[in-house]
Amino acid sequence: LRAAPEGAAAAQRGMAARRDYSDDLPKIKVPALVIVGREDPIRPVADAEFMHRALSGSALVIIEDAAHMTNMEQPEVFNQALQEFLRSFH
Repeated sequence: LRAAPEGAAAAQRGMAARRDYSDDLPKIKVPALVIVGREDPIRPVADAEFMHRALSGSALVIIEDAAHMTNMEQPEVFNQALQEFLRSFH
């Protein structure tokens, strides 16, 4: 709400103009963690589930009571998910 309307509009135009990278997801061959807030209106759970299915061997975490800024809205839950993901490599 504090963003300048011109800046917010420019950011939205930029997102609308960029190409769709969905077809590139299966080409990613490194571990990936997909985190989404249950209430995210920008990138809903369905989008995260799509990415999770396309990324071979990825992990998906859905954070309750969070929207788009999961790391700020539920920092403890976000950090725990990230730590568990990183620990899985040791």
